[in-house]
Amino acid sequence: MVDPQHCWSIPVLLSLLAGCSSSSTSQPESTPVPPAALVVKQVDQSQLPSLGDYFPPLDEGRVKLAPPADWSWGSRREGYLVRMHLDKTRSVRLPRIWVTVEGAGEGAAEQLTPDNLVTHASFVQARLDRDGIKLLERVQPMVIGSVPCVRYVRVTRFRVRDAASESITAERQILETIQKGRQYTIDLQVHRGSLLTHRNKAYAVLAGMQFSKSMTDELEVGE
Repeated sequence: MVDPQHCWSIPVLLSLLAGCSSSSTSQPESTPVPPAALVVKQVDQSQLPSLGDYFPPLDEGRVKLAPPADWSWGSRREGYLVRMHLDKTRSVRLPRIWVTVEGAGEGAAEQLTPDNLVTHASFVQARLDRDGIKLLERVQPMVIGSVPCVRYVRVTRFRVRDAASESITAERQILETIQKGRQYTIDLQVHRGSLLTHRNKAYAVLAGMQFSKSMTDELEVGE
């Protein structure tokens, strides 16, 4: 006869064994993989598309810009330095390039150089993350021609105000450079999936920026 005092010991023992087995086969918690280290990407200006004629000096004479050779520029509008369009008739809205300028934000570098690009790219990425902006491509430090900048790509939607009043989803490649406390943004907007077709046109616009001699002299004195 089985001793009643020992009837409970078998299931308890099995339970303890099962617990030991479970703990021995459990895997350690995975460690999040950190983002890849940022490396400055260089783009050779001689490999970029050609530009058309330069506009008159902009931003109170601080800078001159030119559109891609086969593009035209639109009428001036408040809030923009210049607007560029592939379709001269504007009947096809995209692709287009909008150029804006503003003062460098709080905490941003006053002047972008190859030496501070990685730090500034991290600063911009943190700003975008804080603002909840979702990106297709994260912030990348670059030197395009001789102009230091950061690049990122985001998705946006906007409504075309015509008879159809259609809503368009577009990809936006943003190039930002800071020259003497002035942040210039080259905003290329294209239909989804066509970014690579027009990407280098925006690169060429940025690489071709000509800053006034007074700005250049001030930078050389500060170096």
